[in-house]
Amino acid sequence: SGSPFRIRRYFNLLRARAVRLSDLDAVTTAMVEFVVLLVFMASLVLASTQDDATPGTIFAIMTYVFEFYGALMFFPYVLQQRIRLGDISRRMNSTVIEP
Repeated sequence: SGSPFRIRRYFNLLRARAVRLSDLDAVTTAMVEFVVLLVFMASLVLASTQDDATPGTIFAIMTYVFEFYGALMFFPYVLQQRIRLGDISRRMNSTVIEP
């Protein structure tokens, strides 16, 4: 209808959803960071308390943990892209092309 009230309400709804998504993203990222910190600390303690621990072994373990961290931080982006591609594919497959 083009009524200013409906348009304002629509954009307020969009803004509220964007804020909720941003908050969810921040909470999720903080939780992942906390878990990775725990894994990093546990790996460091476990690696350094072994009887045959060497600096090279500890360094290798910490390198693997950092690689895991990098992959874990890249995962949400890959998942988001996969969801977008699935949505696009579903839309393309649902359209009917008539001659």
